[in-house]
Amino acid sequence: MIQKFVSLPSLIISTLLFSVFMLPAADLGPQAVPVSEKIYLIDGLGESGNVAFLVAGGGVLVVDSGAGPADGRTIVEKVRSVTDRPIRYLVLTHYHGDHTFGLQSFPPDTVIIAQQNLSKNMQRDDDEIKDLLEKFPGRITALKEKIAKLGKKQKNEKTKEEENLKKLEARYAFYRELQLIRPQITVDRGKMTISLGGETAEIISPGPAHTDDNLLVYFPGQKVVHMGDMLFYRHHPYIDWRAGSDTSNWIAALREVQTWPLEKVIPGHGLLAGKEALAEQVQYLTDLRAAVVSGLKNGQTLEQMKKSLALPAWKDLGFPDMLPYAIEAAYQELNKK
Repeated sequence: MIQKFVSLPSLIISTLLFSVFMLPAADLGPQAVPVSEKIYLIDGLGESGNVAFLVAGGGVLVVDSGAGPADGRTIVEKVRSVTDRPIRYLVLTHYHGDHTFGLQSFPPDTVIIAQQNLSKNMQRDDDEIKDLLEKFPGRITALKEKIAKLGKKQKNEKTKEEENLKKLEARYAFYRELQLIRPQITVDRGKMTISLGGETAEIISPGPAHTDDNLLVYFPGQKVVHMGDMLFYRHHPYIDWRAGSDTSNWIAALREVQTWPLEKVIPGHGLLAGKEALAEQVQYLTDLRAAVVSGLKNGQTLEQMKKSLALPAWKDLGFPDMLPYAIEAAYQELNKK
Protein backbone atom coordinates (compact mmCIF):
# COMPACT_ATOMS: atom_id res chain seq x y z
CA MET A 1 0.00 0.00 0.00
CA ILE A 2 1.11 3.55 -0.52
CA GLN A 3 3.03 5.10 2.31
CA LYS A 4 1.94 8.68 2.41
CA PHE A 5 -1.65 8.27 3.52
CA VAL A 6 -2.99 7.21 6.89
CA SER A 7 -6.34 5.78 7.84
CA LEU A 8 -8.64 8.78 7.77
CA PRO A 9 -12.29 7.72 7.42
CA SER A 10 -13.04 10.21 4.66
CA LEU A 11 -9.72 9.53 2.92
CA ILE A 12 -9.93 5.74 3.06
CA ILE A 13 -9.92 5.51 -0.69
CA SER A 14 -6.46 7.03 -0.75
CA THR A 15 -5.09 4.20 1.36
CA LEU A 16 -6.40 1.52 -0.98
CA LEU A 17 -6.54 2.73 -4.56
CA PHE A 18 -3.74 2.49 -7.07
CA SER A 19 -3.81 3.84 -10.61
CA VAL A 20 -4.23 1.13 -13.22
CA PHE A 21 -1.65 2.82 -15.41
CA MET A 22 1.38 0.70 -14.49
CA LEU A 23 4.43 1.72 -16.47
CA PRO A 24 7.19 -0.69 -17.52
CA ALA A 25 10.64 -0.13 -16.09
CA ALA A 26 11.95 1.36 -19.34
CA ASP A 27 9.19 4.01 -19.46
CA LEU A 28 10.08 7.65 -18.93
CA GLY A 29 7.33 8.32 -16.39
CA PRO A 30 4.01 10.17 -16.66
CA GLN A 31 3.10 11.20 -20.19
CA ALA A 32 0.36 13.28 -21.84
CA VAL A 33 -1.48 10.84 -24.12
CA PRO A 34 -3.94 12.13 -26.73
CA VAL A 35 -7.56 11.07 -26.21
CA SER A 36 -9.00 13.21 -29.00
CA GLU A 37 -7.82 16.13 -31.10
CA LYS A 38 -7.72 18.51 -28.13
CA ILE A 39 -7.95 16.34 -25.01
CA TYR A 40 -5.07 14.57 -23.28
CA LEU A 41 -4.94 11.99 -20.51
CA ILE A 42 -1.94 11.99 -18.18
CA ASP A 43 -0.79 8.39 -18.02
CA GLY A 44 1.39 7.08 -15.20
CA LEU A 45 0.53 9.22 -12.15
CA GLY A 46 0.70 6.32 -9.72
CA GLU A 47 -2.02 6.38 -7.06
CA SER A 48 -3.78 9.43 -8.49
CA GLY A 49 -7.19 9.29 -10.09
CA ASN A 50 -7.20 9.87 -13.84
CA VAL A 51 -6.30 13.42 -14.86
CA ALA A 52 -7.18 14.89 -18.25
CA PHE A 53 -6.96 18.31 -19.87
CA LEU A 54 -8.47 20.22 -22.78
CA VAL A 55 -6.25 22.50 -24.89
CA ALA A 56 -8.31 25.20 -26.62
CA GLY A 57 -7.70 28.59 -28.18
CA GLY A 58 -8.54 30.39 -24.95
CA GLY A 59 -6.38 28.27 -22.68
CA VAL A 60 -6.38 24.96 -20.83
CA LEU A 61 -8.96 23.27 -18.62
CA VAL A 62 -7.67 20.48 -16.35
CA VAL A 63 -9.83 17.83 -14.70
CA ASP A 64 -8.55 16.82 -11.22
CA SER A 65 -5.23 17.61 -9.60
CA GLY A 66 -3.56 14.35 -8.59
CA ALA A 67 -2.86 12.72 -5.23
CA GLY A 68 -0.33 15.19 -3.83
CA PRO A 69 1.71 18.33 -4.46
CA ALA A 70 4.26 16.34 -6.49
CA ASP A 71 1.46 15.05 -8.75
CA GLY A 72 0.20 18.60 -9.18
CA ARG A 73 3.62 19.76 -10.29
CA THR A 74 3.84 16.85 -12.74
CA ILE A 75 0.43 17.68 -14.20
CA VAL A 76 1.41 21.31 -14.79
CA GLU A 77 4.66 20.12 -16.37
CA LYS A 78 2.84 17.73 -18.72
CA VAL A 79 0.40 20.45 -19.76
CA ARG A 80 3.40 22.65 -20.54
CA SER A 81 4.89 19.83 -22.65
CA VAL A 82 1.85 20.09 -24.93
CA THR A 83 1.07 23.81 -24.94
CA ASP A 84 2.22 27.17 -23.60
CA ARG A 85 -1.39 28.35 -23.30
CA PRO A 86 -2.32 29.25 -19.70
CA ILE A 87 -4.15 26.88 -17.38
CA ARG A 88 -7.42 28.77 -16.95
CA TYR A 89 -9.57 26.28 -15.08
CA LEU A 90 -9.20 23.26 -12.81
CA VAL A 91 -12.35 21.18 -12.28
CA LEU A 92 -12.53 18.82 -9.31
CA THR A 93 -14.74 15.79 -9.87
CA HIS A 94 -15.11 15.27 -6.08
CA TYR A 95 -13.22 15.81 -2.82
CA HIS A 96 -11.19 12.60 -2.35
CA GLY A 97 -7.49 13.18 -1.86
CA ASP A 98 -6.37 11.19 -4.89
CA HIS A 99 -8.16 13.83 -6.98
CA THR A 100 -7.60 17.02 -4.93
CA PHE A 101 -4.31 16.85 -3.05
CA GLY A 102 -2.34 18.35 -5.95
CA LEU A 103 -4.28 21.64 -5.91
CA GLN A 104 -1.59 23.80 -4.35
CA SER A 105 0.84 23.15 -7.23
CA PHE A 106 -1.25 24.85 -9.89
CA PRO A 107 -0.66 28.45 -10.98
CA PRO A 108 -2.24 30.82 -8.41
CA ASP A 109 -4.54 32.41 -10.98
CA THR A 110 -6.12 29.06 -11.95
CA VAL A 111 -9.86 29.15 -11.29
CA ILE A 112 -10.91 26.09 -9.29
CA ILE A 113 -14.41 24.74 -9.90
CA ALA A 114 -16.17 22.14 -7.76
CA GLN A 115 -19.58 20.96 -6.65
CA GLN A 116 -21.15 22.98 -3.86
CA ASN A 117 -20.66 20.26 -1.21
CA LEU A 118 -16.94 19.82 -1.83
CA SER A 119 -15.81 22.50 0.62
CA LYS A 120 -17.89 20.92 3.38
CA ASN A 121 -16.39 17.51 2.70
CA MET A 122 -12.88 18.91 2.37
CA GLN A 123 -13.22 20.63 5.75
CA ARG A 124 -13.58 17.24 7.42
CA ASP A 125 -10.28 16.19 5.85
CA ASP A 126 -8.69 19.45 6.97
CA ASP A 127 -9.80 18.91 10.56
CA GLU A 128 -8.58 15.31 10.58
CA ILE A 129 -5.21 16.26 9.08
CA LYS A 130 -4.69 18.99 11.70
CA ASP A 131 -5.41 16.44 14.41
CA LEU A 132 -2.91 14.02 12.87
CA LEU A 133 -0.22 16.67 12.61
CA GLU A 134 -0.49 17.26 16.35
CA LYS A 135 -0.03 13.55 17.04
CA PHE A 136 2.78 12.76 14.59
CA PRO A 137 5.72 14.17 16.67
CA GLY A 138 4.76 12.10 19.70
CA ARG A 139 4.35 8.95 17.62
CA ILE A 140 7.71 9.51 15.94
CA THR A 141 9.46 10.13 19.27
CA ALA A 142 7.92 7.01 20.81
CA LEU A 143 8.99 4.87 17.85
CA LYS A 144 12.55 6.23 17.98
CA GLU A 145 12.72 5.38 21.68
CA LYS A 146 11.45 1.88 20.98
CA ILE A 147 14.10 1.35 18.29
CA ALA A 148 16.85 2.62 20.62
CA LYS A 149 15.92 -0.01 23.22
CA LEU A 150 16.06 -2.93 20.81
CA GLY A 151 19.21 -5.02 21.24
CA LYS A 152 21.43 -6.90 18.78
CA LYS A 153 19.37 -10.08 19.22
CA GLN A 154 16.33 -8.20 17.98
CA LYS A 155 17.84 -7.22 14.64
CA ASN A 156 14.84 -8.27 12.54
CA GLU A 157 12.38 -6.40 14.74
CA LYS A 158 14.65 -3.36 14.74
CA THR A 159 14.85 -3.37 10.94
CA LYS A 160 11.07 -3.60 10.72
CA GLU A 161 10.56 -0.70 13.13
CA GLU A 162 13.13 1.41 11.30
CA GLU A 163 11.11 0.93 8.11
CA ASN A 164 7.96 1.91 10.02
CA LEU A 165 9.74 5.04 11.21
CA LYS A 166 10.63 6.02 7.63
CA LYS A 167 7.01 5.59 6.58
CA LEU A 168 5.75 7.60 9.54
CA GLU A 169 8.21 10.43 8.88
CA ALA A 170 7.23 10.42 5.18
CA ARG A 171 3.56 10.72 6.10
CA TYR A 172 4.32 13.55 8.48
CA ALA A 173 6.30 15.41 5.81
CA PHE A 174 3.52 14.89 3.28
CA TYR A 175 0.79 16.30 5.49
CA ARG A 176 2.94 19.18 6.65
CA GLU A 177 3.36 20.26 3.02
CA LEU A 178 -0.29 19.74 2.07
CA GLN A 179 -2.65 22.68 1.60
CA LEU A 180 -6.33 21.98 0.94
CA ILE A 181 -7.37 24.90 -1.25
CA ARG A 182 -11.05 25.71 -1.60
CA PRO A 183 -12.76 26.28 -4.98
CA GLN A 184 -13.60 29.78 -6.19
CA ILE A 185 -16.66 28.66 -8.18
CA THR A 186 -19.18 26.05 -7.12
CA VAL A 187 -21.95 24.29 -8.98
CA ASP A 188 -25.08 22.98 -7.33
CA ARG A 189 -27.52 20.68 -9.14
CA GLY A 190 -27.47 21.41 -12.85
CA LYS A 191 -24.91 22.50 -15.43
CA MET A 192 -22.37 25.24 -16.04
CA THR A 193 -20.85 25.76 -19.50
CA ILE A 194 -17.36 27.15 -20.01
CA SER A 195 -16.21 28.45 -23.40
CA LEU A 196 -12.50 28.31 -24.16
CA GLY A 197 -11.79 29.66 -27.61
CA GLY A 198 -13.77 27.39 -29.91
CA GLU A 199 -14.36 24.56 -27.41
CA THR A 200 -16.83 24.19 -24.58
CA ALA A 201 -16.81 22.17 -21.39
CA GLU A 202 -20.07 21.32 -19.67
CA ILE A 203 -19.60 21.02 -15.90
CA ILE A 204 -22.47 18.85 -14.72
CA SER A 205 -23.63 18.17 -11.16
CA PRO A 206 -25.69 14.96 -11.31
CA GLY A 207 -26.55 14.86 -7.60
CA PRO A 208 -25.38 12.29 -5.02
CA ALA A 209 -23.70 9.22 -6.51
CA HIS A 210 -20.16 8.14 -5.57
CA THR A 211 -20.28 11.05 -3.08
CA ASP A 212 -22.60 14.03 -2.67
CA ASP A 213 -20.16 16.34 -4.48
CA ASN A 214 -19.69 14.66 -7.87
CA LEU A 215 -19.08 16.59 -11.07
CA LEU A 216 -18.93 15.25 -14.63
CA VAL A 217 -17.01 17.13 -17.30
CA TYR A 218 -18.42 16.73 -20.81
CA PHE A 219 -16.62 18.03 -23.89
CA PRO A 220 -19.33 17.94 -26.59
CA GLY A 221 -17.06 19.14 -29.40
CA GLN A 222 -14.66 16.28 -28.70
CA LYS A 223 -17.35 13.70 -27.79
CA VAL A 224 -15.46 12.92 -24.59
CA VAL A 225 -16.61 12.82 -20.96
CA HIS A 226 -14.54 12.64 -17.77
CA MET A 227 -16.64 10.71 -15.27
CA GLY A 228 -14.51 11.13 -12.16
CA ASP A 229 -15.19 8.32 -9.70
CA MET A 230 -18.69 7.83 -10.99
CA LEU A 231 -16.90 5.30 -13.17
CA PHE A 232 -14.44 2.68 -11.96
CA TYR A 233 -13.75 0.78 -15.16
CA ARG A 234 -13.07 -2.93 -14.59
CA HIS A 235 -12.54 -2.24 -10.88
CA HIS A 236 -14.71 -2.48 -7.79
CA PRO A 237 -15.87 1.05 -7.04
CA TYR A 238 -15.35 2.82 -3.76
CA ILE A 239 -18.71 4.16 -2.54
CA ASP A 240 -18.47 6.88 0.11
CA TRP A 241 -21.66 6.63 2.14
CA ARG A 242 -20.23 8.95 4.81
CA ALA A 243 -20.17 11.64 2.13
CA GLY A 244 -23.74 11.07 0.98
CA SER A 245 -23.43 8.43 -1.74
CA ASP A 246 -26.59 7.30 -3.54
CA THR A 247 -26.36 4.25 -5.79
CA SER A 248 -29.90 4.67 -7.12
CA ASN A 249 -29.22 8.18 -8.40
CA TRP A 250 -25.78 7.02 -9.56
CA ILE A 251 -27.42 4.43 -11.83
CA ALA A 252 -29.88 7.00 -13.18
CA ALA A 253 -27.05 9.45 -13.92
CA LEU A 254 -25.02 6.80 -15.74
CA ARG A 255 -28.01 5.90 -17.88
CA GLU A 256 -28.42 9.55 -18.79
CA VAL A 257 -24.75 9.79 -19.85
CA GLN A 258 -25.25 6.71 -22.03
CA THR A 259 -27.64 8.76 -24.22
CA TRP A 260 -24.96 11.35 -25.04
CA PRO A 261 -23.04 11.21 -28.36
CA LEU A 262 -19.76 9.91 -26.94
CA GLU A 263 -16.66 8.37 -28.49
CA LYS A 264 -14.39 8.23 -25.41
CA VAL A 265 -15.14 7.86 -21.71
CA ILE A 266 -12.50 8.70 -19.11
CA PRO A 267 -13.09 6.90 -15.80
CA GLY A 268 -11.90 8.11 -12.42
CA HIS A 269 -9.92 4.86 -12.20
CA GLY A 270 -9.33 2.41 -15.01
CA LEU A 271 -8.34 2.51 -18.63
CA LEU A 272 -9.78 4.84 -21.25
CA ALA A 273 -13.01 3.30 -22.51
CA GLY A 274 -16.17 3.74 -24.56
CA LYS A 275 -19.85 3.65 -23.64
CA GLU A 276 -19.59 -0.03 -22.74
CA ALA A 277 -17.91 1.03 -19.51
CA LEU A 278 -21.00 2.99 -18.46
CA ALA A 279 -23.21 -0.04 -19.05
CA GLU A 280 -20.88 -2.22 -16.97
CA GLN A 281 -20.94 0.24 -14.07
CA VAL A 282 -24.76 0.31 -14.18
CA GLN A 283 -24.89 -3.48 -14.08
CA TYR A 284 -22.38 -3.70 -11.22
CA LEU A 285 -24.35 -1.26 -9.07
CA THR A 286 -27.61 -3.00 -9.96
CA ASP A 287 -26.16 -6.38 -8.94
CA LEU A 288 -24.72 -4.92 -5.73
CA ARG A 289 -28.07 -3.42 -4.73
CA ALA A 290 -29.92 -6.66 -5.52
CA ALA A 291 -27.50 -8.72 -3.44
CA VAL A 292 -27.79 -6.39 -0.45
CA VAL A 293 -31.60 -6.32 -0.71
CA SER A 294 -31.58 -10.13 -0.72
CA GLY A 295 -29.35 -10.15 2.34
CA LEU A 296 -31.65 -7.77 4.16
CA LYS A 297 -34.68 -9.92 3.33
CA ASN A 298 -32.84 -12.94 4.73
CA GLY A 299 -32.10 -11.10 7.96
CA GLN A 300 -28.35 -10.87 7.43
CA THR A 301 -26.33 -8.34 9.38
CA LEU A 302 -23.84 -6.05 7.68
CA GLU A 303 -20.91 -8.10 8.91
CA GLN A 304 -22.50 -11.30 7.60
CA MET A 305 -22.97 -9.69 4.21
CA LYS A 306 -19.36 -8.52 4.10
CA LYS A 307 -18.25 -12.11 4.66
CA SER A 308 -20.70 -13.91 2.39
CA LEU A 309 -21.63 -11.52 -0.43
CA ALA A 310 -19.17 -12.12 -3.28
CA LEU A 311 -20.76 -10.79 -6.52
CA PRO A 312 -19.45 -13.78 -8.54
CA ALA A 313 -20.11 -12.10 -11.90
CA TRP A 314 -17.51 -9.49 -10.94
CA LYS A 315 -14.91 -11.72 -9.30
CA ASP A 316 -12.15 -10.69 -11.72
CA LEU A 317 -12.38 -6.94 -11.13
CA GLY A 318 -9.46 -4.95 -9.76
CA PHE A 319 -9.47 -3.30 -6.32
CA PRO A 320 -11.06 -6.36 -4.60
CA ASP A 321 -10.46 -4.69 -1.21
CA MET A 322 -13.16 -2.20 -2.17
CA LEU A 323 -16.00 -4.74 -2.17
CA PRO A 324 -16.65 -4.69 1.61
CA TYR A 325 -16.88 -0.89 1.49
CA ALA A 326 -19.30 -1.09 -1.45
CA ILE A 327 -21.44 -3.57 0.46
CA GLU A 328 -21.46 -1.32 3.52
CA ALA A 329 -22.44 1.72 1.45
CA ALA A 330 -25.31 -0.11 -0.23
CA TYR A 331 -26.39 -1.51 3.15
CA GLN A 332 -26.45 1.94 4.76
CA GLU A 333 -28.51 3.27 1.85
CA LEU A 334 -30.98 0.42 1.43
CA ASN A 335 -31.48 -0.38 5.10
CA LYS A 336 -33.18 3.00 5.51
CA LYS A 337 -35.87 2.17 2.96
